[in-house]
Amino acid sequence: VKRSYLAYSETMNALYCVPCRLFRHLNTEHESTISFLARKEGFTNWKKLSDKLPEHENSQYHKKTFVSWKALETSLGKGGIDKELQDQIKKEESHWREVLRCILDAVLFLAKQGSAFRGTNETCNFADPNSGKFLNTIDLISHYNETLREHIGRHKKGQLSYFSHTVQDEFLDLIANAIREDIIQDIKKAKYFSLIFDCTPDVSKNEQMTEVIRYIKYTDEGPEVCESFLDFFTVSEKTGEGLFESIAKKLKEDGLDLMFCRGQSYDNGANMAGKYKGVQSRIVQENKLAYFVPCSAHSLNLVGVHSAEACVEAQSYFGIINSLYNFFHGSTSRWEVLKQHVPLSLKSESKTRWSARIDSVEVIYKHMDKVLSSLEDLTTHEFSSPETRAEAKSLLKNMKRFEYVIMTCFWYSVLKKIDRVSKFLQREDTTVDNAARNIQGLLNVLSSTRDLTVSEAIDEATFLANNMGITAEYKETRKRKKKKMTGDTHEDDGPNFTEEEEELFKITFSNM
Repeated sequence: VKRSYLAYSETMNALYCVPCRLFRHLNTEHESTISFLARKEGFTNWKKLSDKLPEHENSQYHKKTFVSWKALETSLGKGGIDKELQDQIKKEESHWREVLRCILDAVLFLAKQGSAFRGTNETCNFADPNSGKFLNTIDLISHYNETLREHIGRHKKGQLSYFSHTVQDEFLDLIANAIREDIIQDIKKAKYFSLIFDCTPDVSKNEQMTEVIRYIKYTDEGPEVCESFLDFFTVSEKTGEGLFESIAKKLKEDGLDLMFCRGQSYDNGANMAGKYKGVQSRIVQENKLAYFVPCSAHSLNLVGVHSAEACVEAQSYFGIINSLYNFFHGSTSRWEVLKQHVPLSLKSESKTRWSARIDSVEVIYKHMDKVLSSLEDLTTHEFSSPETRAEAKSLLKNMKRFEYVIMTCFWYSVLKKIDRVSKFLQREDTTVDNAARNIQGLLNVLSSTRDLTVSEAIDEATFLANNMGITAEYKETRKRKKKKMTGDTHEDDGPNFTEEEEELFKITFSNM
């Protein structure tokens, strides 16, 4: 027997009587007295179904609701008031579906570009250029979408718009959660993964931890190594133990099992990479297979930093470059004078990527004569203030030293080699064996050609100095005065400009 009024719910695993549930407001009896087919929990006693169905069909409650159900069905079929109401509801559904689709497209477009959404005037005055990129994008789409154009016209009359920043934020959260969930599912399919975490303070002075997971994604083209950003989260504790607890908690929230971790990579900070109390040590205690591999590019960066810090001359040299940049960058008029002489812009020294100092050294190396001309112009420029002239003269004095020219030639040669390897280490397709070979190759080149590099730098600096009218002589070195004993007629050593100074200079460079 076909019973069209019955419906099965997979979620509840129960059977329901459709008219009795739809028209339950017609029930005048207590709910406990009616059939389970009409109740909220539904009918689940399958053994007694054949006995209970006839009983339910013959009940007054079922007959009343069944008649009401069929009357509604007939009314809708004949196009009565209910049919018109249903058509209006469907039309509204279609309208809002199209409007929300346009809003979602605008949100996706701006999010992909990393653009700011909001403006200074968000009153939905679409003619105002200060209304923000989101509202302007909506206005642009409305030129080609009649439904959205009609919706904007409605909104001007005080109707609901869904253009507010709260709706934008809600869409962004939904999109982010959907993308994050897809990535997490890919990670779970891969089973094994590696961790990459790093933290830095944001503009609100909160310590933000970045969560990146490295895993293998299987596609139709074959396996692919992926590094996917998952989330930012705030950490309050900066110790190794505190950071470990935050990381472990975040992985648990993402549904990722730490026991499937097979690698971890962080910077060389003691709280992250520490052998005994660092995050990597705590994770290894939990999972011995989570091997720690320090960031190669960061390690190379630290080698450069500590090597330069070991040499006073190197610190002084980069200090002069930074002062030179600050001098020209601090005034538009001074920068204009520099642009008239130098075709490239001066670069400040990088605080995070040490090898990137090649950018600042390269400008000096290739255009030192033009930079010197800029400084000389500022010392005699009629509009230069006394402070500008004094600072320009001080920089000129330092840059016209023969040692400064040598340092420029030396560091340009060395940094060019280091920067090439540093960029290679940061490539997506870099493997551990290739990274090791490149680092070892760099070490071999710097070690085997150390003396040659210094000699070549001195020879090149001599050539450049002669072309720029700089005297190719080392600075005067004062000898320590010896205490004279009674009857001692030996004179103190005076200034010495012999080959000993050149040899001492080579030793200074070689020790870096």
